[in-house]
Amino acid sequence: MPVNRPPNILLIFPDQHRWDALGCAGNPVVRSPNIDRLAAEGVLFNRAYTNAPLCIPARASFITGRYPHQHGTLRNQRRFPPPSGPNLIRNLTAAGYHCALIGKVHLGYPTRDTRENVEQLKAYGFTHVDEEFGKQAYSVCTSPWTDMLAAKGVLEDYKRDMLARSAKAAELLGLTQNDLAGLEPREAWYAGPTAVACEDFIDNSVGDRLVNWLDRYSGEQPFFLWAGFCGPHDPFDAPQEYADPYLAALEQIPLGSLKRFAFTPSELYNRTIEWISRYSDSDHLTPDRIRRMRAFYYANVTLIDDRIGHMLAALEKKDLLDNTWIIYTSDHGDILGDHLLINKTLMYEGSVHIPMIVRPPGGMESRRMDPLVDLNDVGATLLEIAGAAPVEGSRARSLLPLIIGPGQRLHEAVFSEVTAFSTVITDRYKYVIERESGVPCALYDLVEDPSEDNNLAGDPASEEIRRRLFEEHLKPFLAE
Repeated sequence: MPVNRPPNILLIFPDQHRWDALGCAGNPVVRSPNIDRLAAEGVLFNRAYTNAPLCIPARASFITGRYPHQHGTLRNQRRFPPPSGPNLIRNLTAAGYHCALIGKVHLGYPTRDTRENVEQLKAYGFTHVDEEFGKQAYSVCTSPWTDMLAAKGVLEDYKRDMLARSAKAAELLGLTQNDLAGLEPREAWYAGPTAVACEDFIDNSVGDRLVNWLDRYSGEQPFFLWAGFCGPHDPFDAPQEYADPYLAALEQIPLGSLKRFAFTPSELYNRTIEWISRYSDSDHLTPDRIRRMRAFYYANVTLIDDRIGHMLAALEKKDLLDNTWIIYTSDHGDILGDHLLINKTLMYEGSVHIPMIVRPPGGMESRRMDPLVDLNDVGATLLEIAGAAPVEGSRARSLLPLIIGPGQRLHEAVFSEVTAFSTVITDRYKYVIERESGVPCALYDLVEDPSEDNNLAGDPASEEIRRRLFEEHLKPFLAE
């Protein structure tokens, strides 16, 4: 280990990775040996939650250490907190870190070409920027990666494939009827291989660049590297060779609850359920389709895991593994067929429960921990590792007391918000309300009903539980 040098920090941040889609999380099918290694040499937090089950609001919360109702980014189409405001990247830079971004960061989409976004990201504090947008964005956006696909003569095939897969979300993605002309739209549950060669798949491209950056980095400063993989976010388009082992054992892929979603006392929440049901084509989402969808999702996880193995080998080759903290987490999950639904936004466990693994330099004896933690806590942890100042206005708590000692639990409850809804999660309950009116949307007893089959939001017998959760947790939270 280098003498008198602060540790490096590697943040591995895939997009839309639900908590249980890992071998180390107990999934009997998913092959993730390198991520499992991080858990075997570090701490796996069993009950980690996102602060927003939607991409841009979650990432806005992460870098500001604040919640959506505080920073104002409640939808993907809304403004992102400006670079002039407090954020953890700037604090890491001020503490002497070289802050690099490779892959997807999704701090808003101010342009349609990643190269035009570089200065905006540098304004947040990054020094090195090699950004990718999400897979679906490249139906209309461009980057050096799409230039490479064009040079190989496969870009138009890729764009047509993405447009067909994205038809159900056309309005959200800003696609027009002209964009979709001549295509046969596919359902959101459609799962089939990418239109490009495996070596050109976006997460392999990102993985190559991450390894190359680690191989070349020789700066005097410790580094913070944001490794932003674009998968396993839908569409379900992993390369065929990664999907084949899962397809060969399709019947072994476990299913979640297939109990159909129930409507709630909240008309706003009901409209969200209805929209996601239409998007999911719930009436035709069969167990076989869910298993195939999961096969391609898990295949993308395995591909990312392979690239993480290459990154660990690069750190070992440079004798950096013993002076590098490695954190694996995600912005949110995917409902992935539970309750005959796909995608996120609704406050089901598949959507809000995220993976969180922290491996300290040199590793440690493996530990699995049950205290409630959230994504914002990862940001506070990065800052404490770096000896940097906390982000102003953040109530996030560093995980280090739990990792390096028998520290007390950090939270009695954690919170998640999106669009018009706020949620509190305690050891036993999850309670969702309309933020402005307080109307109940969902109440689940996660101990008695871990599959979230029975929504108690309208149950008169649960009125006292709802009142207590609101008065003790949600009311003071929303007053901040």
